[in-house]
Amino acid sequence: MVEAVHAAGDCRYIDPDPSVLKVFMAPEFYFRARTGGYKDKSYLGARGADPVPGSIVGGLGAAVKDARWKDWLFVFGTAMVADLMPGEPEVAGETSMLDVALVQKGQASIIVRKKRLSPVDWEDFPGVSPAWKDVRGFPLDPPHYYDSAWPFTCAQEINAPQSYGNKSGTIFTLDGIAFGLEICADHGSQRLRRATPKTGDVFVQLQLVPASGTSIAPAGVATSKGGLVFNVDGGSQGATAAPLQPRDGYNSQLYAVTGKCPPSMLGDMQDVPALATVRANTDLSEVQRVFWLPPDNDPKNMAIWSPNLAIYGPVTIPPAVTA
Repeated sequence: MVEAVHAAGDCRYIDPDPSVLKVFMAPEFYFRARTGGYKDKSYLGARGADPVPGSIVGGLGAAVKDARWKDWLFVFGTAMVADLMPGEPEVAGETSMLDVALVQKGQASIIVRKKRLSPVDWEDFPGVSPAWKDVRGFPLDPPHYYDSAWPFTCAQEINAPQSYGNKSGTIFTLDGIAFGLEICADHGSQRLRRATPKTGDVFVQLQLVPASGTSIAPAGVATSKGGLVFNVDGGSQGATAAPLQPRDGYNSQLYAVTGKCPPSMLGDMQDVPALATVRANTDLSEVQRVFWLPPDNDPKNMAIWSPNLAIYGPVTIPPAVTA
């Protein structure tokens, strides 16, 4: 991940202007251990401005704490973590796995928890523990949610730097910009769209969708007019950026809401093409030693779809709009 961050930072297409926010986003399930997930929440080590050294959040936060990254917002994909405290035993059928997005900007650490279960959230592969049947919510009987209440109100979805735990909402504000982050199936279930802003609430200006099998759906877009929607999908059939070629495994999308708001069709949004694709300097065989990879994402397939970064040029974020 750190190699990819530096590859992005070194790219000649990145605007160095400090007034331009740079957004780096990795797909869902990046931090997914070969055994299925991390055993307890100590692996996250999320403590806001003072993350636990050696943890996922602590290590990533330390990697981007320098002044070089002050204009960057990072979404380090998502991590699969058991909803257990250190030493707490697993209970068959009652162990919940958390799928959480890891957001970092400067000293601010934010965790957004996925609410909608999907079949790929927990799969039985050799060595995976706990077994699929022992994870709460599986075998999957859709629709099923991590929490019984659905949808959530806009107020319930408000998140904040240094937040941590099971109630980590999808809306957060940093540097005066209202972000909304939906993990994969949450976007398909219109999590943000259904959290309708009430009087005094601010509409999302930039909607982020890290995913593994979900692309941008107009019916799920929840930004204000002119808002931006950015999707990085690590597990679907799509087109890579610049040049566009159909390939299995990953794609990214960036749209601006230019027509009807909220949009009902792709024609209500303008596609923003990528400027270029650069290598992330990542060796999949090294990644596979630690992390779970989809069956088709084998190191031998690097010639088909290598670890690349799609680089997009500057686009205007609309001013904040209050309901």
